[in-house]
Amino acid sequence: MLAPIAYLGPTQVARWRDVQRRDADKELRFAAESLSRAIGMALDISVRELTTMANQIGASGSFDRDFFRTLLHEHCTAFASCLGVFVSRPDGFPITGDPSHPVVGGVGDREYYQEMLRTQRTALSGVEIGRFTKVPTLHICAPIWSSSDVSVRALRGSVVGAIGLGYLQELTTNSVAVFGDMQARVLDGHTRIVVDSNPRGQPALTDLSAVAMYTGVPPGQALLRDGHNEQGESVRAAVARMADPRVGWTVVVMRPTWKIEEQARHAQTSTLIAVFGALALGMMFA
Repeated sequence: MLAPIAYLGPTQVARWRDVQRRDADKELRFAAESLSRAIGMALDISVRELTTMANQIGASGSFDRDFFRTLLHEHCTAFASCLGVFVSRPDGFPITGDPSHPVVGGVGDREYYQEMLRTQRTALSGVEIGRFTKVPTLHICAPIWSSSDVSVRALRGSVVGAIGLGYLQELTTNSVAVFGDMQARVLDGHTRIVVDSNPRGQPALTDLSAVAMYTGVPPGQALLRDGHNEQGESVRAAVARMADPRVGWTVVVMRPTWKIEEQARHAQTSTLIAVFGALALGMMFA
């Protein structure tokens, strides 16, 4: 009776240690892929809402300021992440907006505005310091057309919305809070911080391109990596490229290696206690 227990005991200890590590990897990958999808959906909703508003203005045929103010105010009230929105002329110079800002210049020189002109579609910027908000912001620029008929339509202007990072920050924080010891980061195409799950962590636009852990992430399923963060701490991470090609963002969810090993040791200890208990019971019966 004691021989099987003595043989299977060490085997089970090793097995449960491996199971604990595999479970940790599954949690990391699940968190990274879930956060990637959630952020993608949030951005897509914002793009569709601004596009719908631009189409509504174009269909109305009116460029009345009072009409604009009502429409823009309703949008800002409905979307807490909206820091501001304005209607511009075809050259990117604001006509009116909500909230109202002193007009100090247009946005015709901004990359997202040039992309909108080039593609004739709604454009989404990377994270940049807003010309009016003065804080790290995402911008959405939707064209206003004079007609829905592509063959005869002319550009009458655009709707430009400034999206704050607060909502993405909250989304990122909540996505890993349930796991307790995880940290999540969203990085832009230049490997700069978009948001950190720790509100007191790295600020937006911090450059992490020198950290190998965060670079060279191919599209597709989340990858698992061992490496070091910018503080030199050993971590296990799941990295996932967001599917939306307009942003080129990467989601990184990581956990300190010592935490994973600690959980594996707990599993090992629990299994050893069970093995020794079985051995003691077997000896008593023997």
